[in-house]
Amino acid sequence: MTDSTFRLSDARLLSVLDATLLDDAATAADIEALVARVRGKGVAAICVQGPWIATVRAALAEDPTPIATVVNFPHGEGGPWEAGEEAARWAKAGADEIDVVVPIDTLHRDGGEAIRWTVEAVRQAAPGCVVKAILETGALEDARAIRKAAGAAAIAGADFLKTSTGRHPVGATPEAVEALLDVMRAFPGRVGLKISGGVSSPAMAAQYWQQTERVMGPQWCHRKRFRIGASGLLSSVLPPS
Repeated sequence: MTDSTFRLSDARLLSVLDATLLDDAATAADIEALVARVRGKGVAAICVQGPWIATVRAALAEDPTPIATVVNFPHGEGGPWEAGEEAARWAKAGADEIDVVVPIDTLHRDGGEAIRWTVEAVRQAAPGCVVKAILETGALEDARAIRKAAGAAAIAGADFLKTSTGRHPVGATPEAVEALLDVMRAFPGRVGLKISGGVSSPAMAAQYWQQTERVMGPQWCHRKRFRIGASGLLSSVLPPS
């Protein structure tokens, strides 16, 4: 059960927020506006498509906010070699974190081998980068499949398990998050959680925060192991000027 009176301060919410702009139609001005909006506000990371990494780095100037990017996005159709090559390219460009869409379409045929190979390829290609495995949980049919996919990613060394690209009709759900938390308990202190896809309000974020700490323990939610990625949520906390 969650406490409907539980609230997160704006500062606490921003501290775990990956400020995200992955719109294919984004312009340099859009990216620079996002950076200006969150610079100095203590967000966990700024997440953009790879070609915009240099723009973000320049706009951040001396601000140390990590830069995240996406690989194999949005459908996870590339093989491990392609994912690794892309991760290496963006790491060299200055990415600190890699959110990789893992291939879930072969899960029932290979038991998660393609997921493991993809995460391992990214880890090897981008040493030192935080690796978040995007599982697109809304496209998996049940909690058992989510646990199988998440387990494969965790075994391969993913630092975070992430619910969604934000492009699928079904994003994060409490049921999917519960399945991911089941897997995370088997890797105590090693695997974090990123909730993405449809988290549009601070109240929803607070519910996922409570759900996570109910399973993982009090004070567990921290940027090193808990993230929220949601462009709409940023607007709720930091309205455009």
